[in-house]
Amino acid sequence: MKKFIHIFILLIFCTGYSQFVITEIIISPTAAENTINVLVTTGHNHGHFYQEEVYDINNNTITLKICLFGNAATGVSYVTTEREIVLPTIPENYSLVCEVYEEIPSLPCEFDPEDMTDSATLTFSAPLEDDVVLNVPNFDHPEEEISIYPNPTAKEFFIESPFASLQNIVLYDLQGKQVKTFEQEEIETPRFDVSELPGGVYFIAMEVEGRRLVKKIVVKK
Repeated sequence: MKKFIHIFILLIFCTGYSQFVITEIIISPTAAENTINVLVTTGHNHGHFYQEEVYDINNNTITLKICLFGNAATGVSYVTTEREIVLPTIPENYSLVCEVYEEIPSLPCEFDPEDMTDSATLTFSAPLEDDVVLNVPNFDHPEEEISIYPNPTAKEFFIESPFASLQNIVLYDLQGKQVKTFEQEEIETPRFDVSELPGGVYFIAMEVEGRRLVKKIVVKK
């Protein structure tokens, strides 16, 4: 399969992204109807570099995982990666799930859920006629404005957020297995019962302002 990786680094001395975030995704048609071109741009407060990426297609969902690592350079940096993906069936409707992971330089990427810093999803119909674009405004990552308390907890936790569109909250264990999904009524409370879960480390995935965030919580028994 043909693969292209282009890396562009732009340093801008201003405030920006506190961790690796997706700033733009462009899905474009190619000369072959069953092939798409996917361009993903990520941003960070410091210098960061492309390390590795993998993807798979399952039930019309394309999951693209991008592994990055940072360095001590100051200023906001942007990295753009580009890949061609062959679609198994056309005409068909697809979802592209792009996930960004942070890894330590020189270590292999394990794509551990704990290391995921951002994700975004686009839907499209193939064959493509025009570009499908996701643009994210230049804002600080909202994760810093969301509080999980008490943490650790034994029975329940609360989410404090200035954002109105908090939804689709799911709990995962360290193996990436989904262990609990919260109904919208619970989200609006926002009180979340975890008393039935065994003690351990869990990850809270949520959608905020159209973005997917992941926070860590510890359940103690």
